[in-house]
Amino acid sequence: MIVGLATRWVAVILVVRIGRAPMMNTGLTTDSFGPMVFAMIAILGAGPAALDQLIARSLARRFPQLEGKPSFAVDSAPKVVS
Repeated sequence: MIVGLATRWVAVILVVRIGRAPMMNTGLTTDSFGPMVFAMIAILGAGPAALDQLIARSLARRFPQLEGKPSFAVDSAPKVVS
């Protein structure tokens, strides 16, 4: 999780594991700060310096159609006027 690879998946697993821990041991009290932090990481992602983001940006540069952009220049295409 430190390098930011599969951060969202790891955060979801940690939220589930931390949420189940008090059910296993009634003497264990859990602080809600940890699960909330991991839930925020799961929702927002690791940030711009994470490996997930670097991989996504390099794939988007190489394959622009992954972001919904056309893979060819639309400006140079012929225009049809009726």
